[in-house]
Order: sequence, then structure tokens, then C-alpha cells
Amino acid sequence: MSPPDAIEQARYETNTSPAGLVAWIRDADRLLIVTHSRPDGDAVGSSLAIARAVQQAGGSAALAYAGELPGWMDSILAGTPWQHLDRGEPPPPFDRALVCDTGAWNQLEPYKPWLAGKADRIAVLDHHRSGSADAADLRLVDAEAAATCELAAGACVDLLGLASASQLPTEIAEPLLLGLGTDTGWFRHPSVTPGVLRLAADLIEAGGDHATLVKKTMLSDPPNRARLMARALATLTLHEAEGLATIKVTAADLRETGSSVGMTSGFADPALGVQGISAAAVLTELPKGQGGPGVVKISLRSKVDGPDVAKMAGAFGGGGHIHAAGARSDKSLAEVEAALLELVRAVRDDAATGRG
Repeated sequence: MSPPDAIEQARYETNTSPAGLVAWIRDADRLLIVTHSRPDGDAVGSSLAIARAVQQAGGSAALAYAGELPGWMDSILAGTPWQHLDRGEPPPPFDRALVCDTGAWNQLEPYKPWLAGKADRIAVLDHHRSGSADAADLRLVDAEAAATCELAAGACVDLLGLASASQLPTEIAEPLLLGLGTDTGWFRHPSVTPGVLRLAADLIEAGGDHATLVKKTMLSDPPNRARLMARALATLTLHEAEGLATIKVTAADLRETGSSVGMTSGFADPALGVQGISAAAVLTELPKGQGGPGVVKISLRSKVDGPDVAKMAGAFGGGGHIHAAGARSDKSLAEVEAALLELVRAVRDDAATGRG
């Protein structure tokens, strides 16, 4: 397998300003807001906050989601209407669509029947380094942002004509705080900057309840997730020479514990806590109907001084951030593990010879 720097995906770039995106949103008669399948806190938080801001500014905005949804989602969405494409509910009619927290077609498969071929009516708001440039004609992308909610907060402030995020209505500040918190590991990740902490303080001042959000997202796991984690951690392998830890989850593990793929989120954290380990990979064999059997979901995380896992994910056709990325492979769990070790060794060898 080629070293990851040889196969890094082409990046897609910003072609508008924050003010330009807000003007585009204001010009929409009926705005549809969507995000990647299996939305996380940043995806839900950014899309929900902007929808509520548009509505409070007197505009029309509808929400649609797809894929497995987090258990806390209903309590965050509260009374805001939304549609779940997996239930056979098509999105409402729209003249413009905003895609939050992704710009990659492989994460937007459920939306393709409605979005494909309409790039002139679509905008992307994202903080990932790679995506599909043909998905939208208008893009506001900042790979340095800790979360899409960091960008969405500015859009909400401008849409409502406010001076600061501290003045946002609580029902808008709260989902923004959710996304900012979850995408930074509740302010533990290297992406946390003084600006991120200032924004978090503003959102808390606006009424965002940090403690309650942490409880909902981190301290309310169903019992079957704990059982799945016990099985997963039993497979933990420390490849100390490479500084890589691997954890494997089989389709049988998911089935026998009654768990979903989304419940593997956060499984890398215990491995990253090990001294001498700079990156961790959670390899999940997808059940039939979710890409499997025969497809492995790869979730990669690294420490602040660890390898660029987005490049590692790129070797499998995936992508993401320097310290958090993912991909899929049709190789077996053992084959994916071996390929990852080869990638880590290639990065180490390049660094040793001055090629990295």
C-alpha cells in the first residue's frame, strides 16, 4: 500500500464568505437543511441551530435527517419539526438546500435523489478537509474550525442581527454548544483554541446548559452499549512498536448485544489513554443491510502529537481531520488491521529518512 501522503484525497475549498452564505440563506424562499447520514452532535447542532435562526428571522427552514440517530436526539430537537428519510418521508419542497458538517457524496447517499444535479441550489457549511466539489456550487469550509457549530454560530448571530453569540436565544445557543462540545470531546481535543472557549462561554451565557448536555451525550448510555464495549475492549491490541492500538467489533458482537454501529463511538478513548500509544483504530464489521457483511467501518483517532489519521483514512478512500477520521473497506478485520500497521510504518520510515 502506498504511503498516505501519496494518496491523500483532493481538498475542496471555500468559495464564499460568512456574509455571502448568510445572504444566500436569506434569499431562500424555502430552505431545506440536511447533514450527513447517522448525524452526530455537530451535525444535529449546526443544522438545528441554523433552522431555528432562519425561522426566528422570519424565513422558512425545514430539517431532514437520515440513518441511525443518537439516543439524545429527540430531547435536543424538542418541538422543532423534522423528517426522517429512513421512514419513507421525503423532504419538503425546497428552492435551496444547505448541507451542514459534510460535503461528501458518500455521506449523503440517502439525500441523493433530491440533491443530485442541483448544485446551483445547494450550499455547504463544513469544517472537514475533503469533500465532493460537485455537491454544491457554494461552499463555506474552514478545516481549522473545531466544529461546524463554530461556523454556524457566526451565521446565527448574523441572521438575527446580534452583536455576539452571548445574545442568542437559548434554543439556538444550546444545540450550538452541543456540537462544539461533542466535536471537541467536551473541550479535550487539540482543536480547542481560545476562540472555541470564548464561544463556549458565550453560548453558556446565552443559556446553554453544559452539564445537562454532557449528561445526555456522555452519561446516559444504554446497558447494551456497556456490554458491547466490554467485548470490544477484550480485543484491544497494543502495537507498541508502531504506537497504534486496535479494537475490533464483529457483526456478531453487535447482534448478540443488541447494539447498533453508532454505539461504537468513543471506543477509541480508552486506547488513546495508554502511554506510548499515539493513534487508535476501532474496526467495526458492519451487519447485513448496513454495508456488510464483508465491509469494515474504520474509525481513527490520534493524540495531539500523533499521526495525521486523515491521510491514513485516505488510503481507504475516506477522510476527515488530522486527529479524527474514518473510512470503509471491503477487507477483513485482520486485513484492515495489517494495512493500518503498514501505513503507520510508512509514515515513521518517511520521517526517519526526511521524506515525511
